[in-house]
Amino acid sequence: MRTSRPASPASGTRTFRSRLATALVVMVSLVAPLSGLEIYLRVFEGDRIEHHSGELARRKLEATNLLNSAHDQMARRLQLHPFYGYTAQPALSDVPGVDRYGFRNTEAVNWLAPPEGRKVAVIVGGSAAWGTGIPREEDTISKRLEARLNAARPDQRWLVVSLAGGGWHYPQQFIVISRWIEHVDLVVTYDGFNDVFIPLMNTFGGSEPTPPDFPQSYAMLAQPSDDLTLARYGQLESETDWNPDGYLEQSAVYTWIRYRFSERARQNLMTYDSAPRTDVRMSREPTLPRESAEDVITFGINEYLRYSRLIDAVAGEYHVPVLHVVQPFRHADPRVPMPRINDLPETILKKLQQPHLGFYYAWLRERAAAQYSGDKGRPGVSYLDLAEALPPTDDYWVDYIHSSARAADIIAARLMQQLSSSGALDVR
Repeated sequence: MRTSRPASPASGTRTFRSRLATALVVMVSLVAPLSGLEIYLRVFEGDRIEHHSGELARRKLEATNLLNSAHDQMARRLQLHPFYGYTAQPALSDVPGVDRYGFRNTEAVNWLAPPEGRKVAVIVGGSAAWGTGIPREEDTISKRLEARLNAARPDQRWLVVSLAGGGWHYPQQFIVISRWIEHVDLVVTYDGFNDVFIPLMNTFGGSEPTPPDFPQSYAMLAQPSDDLTLARYGQLESETDWNPDGYLEQSAVYTWIRYRFSERARQNLMTYDSAPRTDVRMSREPTLPRESAEDVITFGINEYLRYSRLIDAVAGEYHVPVLHVVQPFRHADPRVPMPRINDLPETILKKLQQPHLGFYYAWLRERAAAQYSGDKGRPGVSYLDLAEALPPTDDYWVDYIHSSARAADIIAARLMQQLSSSGALDVR
């Protein structure tokens, strides 16, 4: 019977040498042409390679600027929503604790199966209710109120959920409350400023007016800029990867290849952009014609009162108490001069200052107080005017409308006092 003989050491050495020789041949066959091409490009095409490198650097700067434009920054922070206009981006928001619905909650509530054994309160409103300028969620009004509810009612466990969004006003609040009211035990609306400001901004703040009852940022999100089609966006992202100081970028061959790919992508994009396609644009027909700031303010206040009534009606069907709060405004007193707000168009600044926005806010407060003064004794509905509840000093304010973390505790205490005295906590 024949037996296999073990390989000799000499045989193993020959195999290793053979593989090493093969690897060296492959390396030489690759490196030699690349080295030759590198030398050729540097010696005979040096000016062209220098041009390519400079052009790629210029395109990187252009791409970075476009991707940092106001529109793209908005798109990174916000997402279109079929019911609310828009919400925050859960994954890309620069504020931690944004839940899967786009609201500022570390504990994401599954509305299809809400938490058992706890009462759920919701706060709806705009950026002030969201907590703009307050880094920590535990310092927001909603979480300060949650702490007070649980301390005052040890027999009940409360979860206060934020359903607020920057630039939201009463139409959005009505929709979000209507969607989740059957899972809610208490509603707090915290607004007022946006119901005056957003209609003004929509009507007079842009080159093309949008309806006064639209969400503030919806027009920008619904109308992508001409520079940021989806194909253009992908190309810009790739062009920002060019690093003039990188190791590979020092190679003439690599620079030549990158420039060729960039040129081809731009040619393909030109073909895409020139292709005929349907131009689907958002309707900009105003809800009603508006000719003056006073007309717009009247519309906004009427919407505020009408939607607050609708919220009361929906909540009443489910026996859910509602507290309507007119939020603090640093310049609610017309004697406190309105500051220059750098990020607002000049047309809007003039309408905020002449007359002073505090006059318009006083008008809203008077109309709201008149509406709710007739509701005394109506179960589950109360009204609280906090417009001048805070001193106009810097330690209570982030800016002209957003209150600070220090102010949040004062506001939560006033909310708790009103809820207790109105019997709202005993309705359900």
